Amino acid sequence: ALSPPPVIEEEFPEDEIVDGEVRTTARRIPPDVTRRTITLEEVRRVPGTRGDVVRVVQNLPGVARPPAFSGQLVVRGAAPQDTRILLEGDVVPGVFHFLGGPAVVQSELIEAGDFFPGNFGVQYGRATAGVLNLRTRKPREDKLHGFAQVDLLDSSLMIEGPIVDGLSFAIAGRRSYIDVLARPFIPGDANAFVLPRYFDYQGILRLTRFDQHTVELLLYGSRDALRLVGDGEEGG
Repeated sequence: ALSPPPVIEEEFPEDEIVDGEVRTTARRIPPDVTRRTITLEEVRRVPGTRGDVVRVVQNLPGVARPPAFSGQLVVRGAAPQDTRILLEGDVVPGVFHFLGGPAVVQSELIEAGDFFPGNFGVQYGRATAGVLNLRTRKPREDKLHGFAQVDLLDSSLMIEGPIVDGLSFAIAGRRSYIDVLARPFIPGDANAFVLPRYFDYQGILRLTRFDQHTVELLLYGSRDALRLVGDGEEGG
């Protein structure tokens, strides 16, 4: 026979009766919410993700592998459009570039990503499967920092640092050059040839000169385009 579970007794103040009202004290039951937080340090240690925090989420429990080159999140068997990806609470319509390419936000600007595979609050919008909320980090204020990265298909650049005391910035951008590299290999008699290209940019301006107040401005954007080349003419 199974023994009954042990009873854990906790001491709370006795009920009080004040002016006909009964006041009692009890422990509030916490909400049952699953939340996985992925930091930038963890992203750098996960192989096969190319440094993208969103690709790390694709390897978590409850997330199915998306179709090849799709760059989608399939959470608990739901449709990909049922999962929302947010950047500081703002909905990102397409988080990846062409054919599941790099994310439209550079991971070096991300402090952490909060992934909710279900049972999340209404503040995250009309999602029914999962939510991934990306949180940007503070720009460095000690001195000027930066890096440049050159890959086979694109290049990226990031600069951050202080402007004056209490005012710091961070800017980043990425531009592909698939169209430039593939152009010499297009036959001269080709009727039509499609060349993809993409770019994205992010900017953060943070002001901390006010007592107990911080003002932060976030600007970001991206664009994917297909250039049709043929018969000596090209269009975007």
